[in-house]
Amino acid sequence: MLLFSGQLALAQTAPEEVTDEQPENAGQVDQAQQHEAPARAMERLVVTAGRQEQALLETSRPTTLVTGEDLRSIGAAIVTDALRGTPGVFVQQTTPGQGIPIVRGLKGSEVLHLVDGFRLNNAFFRNAPSQYFALVDPLNVDAVEVVRGPASTLYGSDALGGAVQLLTRRPEPRSGAEVWHEGRIVGRYASANNELLGHAELVGGWGDSALKLSATYQDVGNRRTGFGERIRPSDYSARAGSATWVWQPTTVDELTVDLQYLNQPNTPRVDELVVGFGQTEPASETFQFEPNNRLFGKVRYERVQPFALADRFVLQLGWQQIKDDRRARDTGDPIERRERNESELFGATLELDKRLGEHLLTYGFEAYLDKVRSTRFETNLDSGEFNQVAARFPDGSEFNSFAIYVHDEWQLLPWLRTDFGFRYSFYDIKLAPNFGTPAANISPDDLTGNLSFIWSLNDQHRLVTGISRGFRAPNIFDLGTLGERPGNRFNIASDNLGPEQIWTYDLGWRFQNDTLASEVFVYYSDASDLITSVLTGEVTDSGRLVVQSANLNSAEFYGVEAGLDWFVASDWTVNAVFNYVRATENAIDGESTPGDRTPPLNGRLGVVWQPNRQWRFEPYIFAAADQNRLSDRDIRDSRINPNGTPGFVTLNMHATWSPNPRLDIRLRLENITDNGYREHGSGIDAAGINAAVEIEHRF
Repeated sequence: MLLFSGQLALAQTAPEEVTDEQPENAGQVDQAQQHEAPARAMERLVVTAGRQEQALLETSRPTTLVTGEDLRSIGAAIVTDALRGTPGVFVQQTTPGQGIPIVRGLKGSEVLHLVDGFRLNNAFFRNAPSQYFALVDPLNVDAVEVVRGPASTLYGSDALGGAVQLLTRRPEPRSGAEVWHEGRIVGRYASANNELLGHAELVGGWGDSALKLSATYQDVGNRRTGFGERIRPSDYSARAGSATWVWQPTTVDELTVDLQYLNQPNTPRVDELVVGFGQTEPASETFQFEPNNRLFGKVRYERVQPFALADRFVLQLGWQQIKDDRRARDTGDPIERRERNESELFGATLELDKRLGEHLLTYGFEAYLDKVRSTRFETNLDSGEFNQVAARFPDGSEFNSFAIYVHDEWQLLPWLRTDFGFRYSFYDIKLAPNFGTPAANISPDDLTGNLSFIWSLNDQHRLVTGISRGFRAPNIFDLGTLGERPGNRFNIASDNLGPEQIWTYDLGWRFQNDTLASEVFVYYSDASDLITSVLTGEVTDSGRLVVQSANLNSAEFYGVEAGLDWFVASDWTVNAVFNYVRATENAIDGESTPGDRTPPLNGRLGVVWQPNRQWRFEPYIFAAADQNRLSDRDIRDSRINPNGTPGFVTLNMHATWSPNPRLDIRLRLENITDNGYREHGSGIDAAGINAAVEIEHRF
């Protein structure tokens, strides 16, 4: 897998692959075409970080692209698996069925997650590790784009560290064609967690329409770590399905209807069920997400035809339901709690693009309406007594937002372009009463913006500078959460919070020629009004520390992100990634401590050898240094060694054999030396040596 901004992924994509975008004889591409000039391959690579297609070399935003071929090469069990070792990103896992990207040292709701332009972040998305990104089927994802740094002008609240967007696979109509169909079947087995996966996909079309149907089933067993033990319980299963219909009635109109579903029936919260650091027994005897699921529907209409207000406009209506149900019982406590938590999110977005001379304007309107349902019941397993108690979130709470934005790309000179814009956002947040917690209504608003310049020093060099402001409005999780938290804590509600904000300053350089693509970005971020959990000094009857959220702290982040893709020869490529971030949090009393879960120095070094169309080999090293800079919360967190997280180095090998144009057999050997290690901030040790085989047949 080639990870530096995905720049070489298209050049390395197997030409014999038959997809819904390729003709039937795609597998007959000449050998010379397989190794076309790198510059031509990279010129075709585009990203949509600016809400429209743009060459990656020309974008003013630090952007990473992980392609569908990358996703297939790594065999991602969850989407975040494909982000390890990419510029600016570190991955945290509390349990195998869940994972989050930490972007430039920020995590959870401090990073905006999007699926096909629609917000995944919801009203109870927490500013800590969460499970919701795993509720998108990785077999249905065609690309992942990561905008590193604040992206609030175009995308709104939560994009403090950046925005991670999943672009799902879609069918392409074949205008004028007769009825046609094709598909693929994928099967996989991985030894470290006895994973079994099956995926089926059927794509077909008629006239100006195309339809894609897919289904995935995944069964994951208990993880074997590098220490040679099976972590029990750490098993889970998932089932997913999707349907996408695309209709192009004219050359300028397109209508897309999309449905997505993923369900994890029963996923254990591993860090609560095993003895953690500083503990003599697990915090919980039972802690299951039972179930977690996501149901998503979207209608998108796009018209590309100039008129007075726009050359192109896109109208999108979407609905998302996320269920976060739980069953939990503290160690030694006969009380079992069952929760039903649901977010129902409606969204409407209108985006318009207009070319005016040297200006390219992007502007629009967004509205999201989110309603939370939450109940909690307790059963005394000794007596059988059953009671309704205070819910995790105030039942019936609402988190509604409205925004307008304008963004302009202005070609000042042939060698100089500036990007600037602003967004105004208004929030109507209604906190319902919750067993003694009074109702509240707050209406924060925010004006944010960005300004950046990109200098074309010549055809190969780009110098990028920028300043951007991001914000995050307090959501229902921040305001109204009541209940257990990781690290032996118990959260109580807080109804007086304002938005978090961050200013980030970027300086970057990109280089690209026929044989080399590289980038280096340095950045500094100044965050203020951070919402943080504060100890109240109280302790629950079960011994958990009582905490409450408040806008108290500020923080500083600075770091370096670098990547390299080097075409050594027509069949050899070297790729490398280097990430460093340092974070310091400043309390209101003037005391400074390291930032929470700050990723260690980490990186990736690999080569790709593709001697012909049939074979592809990719050995690589993924490594991280020690992380001894811990915040007070890190030290109290049972997931993190209070003496610091040791560094690690893993040796890995991916290989693909394509004996014919319709068949790929992939073999993966990961953590070959069977190292025992834990990624910093994760709640479970990493998998030990893992042998995986995956077969993909296209028809």
